[in-house]
Amino acid sequence: MVNMRRLLTRIKSASSSGSNDSDLPREPPPPATPLSFPAYIPPNSQASTGDGSIQYFVKLFAALKKPSDVTAEHLDALNVRVTRDVALDDLLPRLCLPPLSWREAPAKLSENESIKLESKLSNGAAAPGHDIYYARLQELLFDNDAAFRRILRQPQLPGQQPVSPAHFRKFWVNLELMSEYWDTSLDNDIDVSSKAVTQPHNDNIDVDELRADPDKGSGKGAKKTYKGRRIGTGSQMPEIYRDDTVRYFVETIAWAFGCQVTTPRMPPRLSLKNCLLPVRHNSLVYRSPTDRQRARQGIVEGPVTAIQCRPDTSFRSPGGAIGEGWAEKLDLLREVGGMLLLAQQRAREGQEEKSPGEGKWWTTKPRWGGGAGGEVSNPAENSDEGPPPAKRGKKRESALESYKALNPPSGIWEKKVTYLRIGKDRNSEHDTIFMISSLNHHISILHMLVHPDYLQYLTTGSIISSPSGTLPPSDITPRTQYILEMRRSRWYDLFEAEDRVEAMIGVWGVMAWLMRAET
Repeated sequence: MVNMRRLLTRIKSASSSGSNDSDLPREPPPPATPLSFPAYIPPNSQASTGDGSIQYFVKLFAALKKPSDVTAEHLDALNVRVTRDVALDDLLPRLCLPPLSWREAPAKLSENESIKLESKLSNGAAAPGHDIYYARLQELLFDNDAAFRRILRQPQLPGQQPVSPAHFRKFWVNLELMSEYWDTSLDNDIDVSSKAVTQPHNDNIDVDELRADPDKGSGKGAKKTYKGRRIGTGSQMPEIYRDDTVRYFVETIAWAFGCQVTTPRMPPRLSLKNCLLPVRHNSLVYRSPTDRQRARQGIVEGPVTAIQCRPDTSFRSPGGAIGEGWAEKLDLLREVGGMLLLAQQRAREGQEEKSPGEGKWWTTKPRWGGGAGGEVSNPAENSDEGPPPAKRGKKRESALESYKALNPPSGIWEKKVTYLRIGKDRNSEHDTIFMISSLNHHISILHMLVHPDYLQYLTTGSIISSPSGTLPPSDITPRTQYILEMRRSRWYDLFEAEDRVEAMIGVWGVMAWLMRAET
């Protein structure tokens, strides 16, 4: 809603001026925010940190008070290994990636030349084919300026090919809003110097005029004007612009596979035994149920994957070495936390939520601590005034009744989500976790394999093969099920057409792999 209001304001302003805002000189915005990305890679040390007990693990993360408290020790405790800039062919199975021939129009290819992928999805629907892929692909190849002018309802420039976004329209709307802070392609700072004006000698000096412009006629007072798209700098951009841009980019592809993208209905929290750690999930991709009645009730299945956007633009101090900033470690920990929560949610398949304290005596048995004055009673019984007059309608619970009620804490599971491990390989014990990560105006595709033993250790603190509930000693190499191998693609710039296409190929491959028909 906020973005649409902003867009309508831009359209009205552009229509009244008769030209695009980038054509009008104005006060220069702050300098452009330099691009910066985290580059910390945990060392592949064989020694585990601490004593390997869950008590140490919980204490380590519960002691975090502020973001700068994050150190390499937290990532070492999670046994994280990172591989950067992985090609899509290595990140995803080649069979789920769209073939290169799909970049040609379907009408130009014969049946023998047209390559077909999986014909069925896990929801029973037909898999999207060449025509659906090609229609979306062409919209990402639009020229930025032409698409922005179409969104702002401005005429195209001479010689500019007209475009009409359809599937990716919401993406282009929000990308145009992002361009006001990040797009430096049209930046043009103009130095405007006041020209010296020679006036005939006049003994009658206009004091008011000199006060208003003391540099008038002196040749001084040089100033700058600006032409371009930006009205601010990237670090000032509202977070919702990035969140919605990435969401609608992924959503347009997910719809083709019978999925929808929604924001979390409950605060995302990672379970670490009896400790809940807040993590970031901006959006979640769910599979829409085939039952229409369940779909009308808002029930979804999954989650399939997640989207995490972060507003940080600086990750190291000026002059700091790449990979040594605490903000780089924090950013990696945020990504790992988001993927572990996604794995925990998918692992709830076939389980029922058990609230903390459910079935315990302190949530079922009334008791009194024995303090002076006896148990709390109804204030009306100790007052000379009669009870308040009864009101019609539903009876409201009194403060005393609320005080005496014994209920376990509210759960952390979403009520309208049928938790399923959609796309899990039945021949592997590990669950395949994908997440779309976003910084600045870029996105990256993350991949991680998570073993159920690892999740059990996080959630309960116990290990199946270790009665003592501890990780392997420091002199023993941790087993593969207790190592998190994160692989990530390079960062794709959403302002570059070819990067948008490659990012779409990656997201398309993720959806095709996770939504493939189970055999």
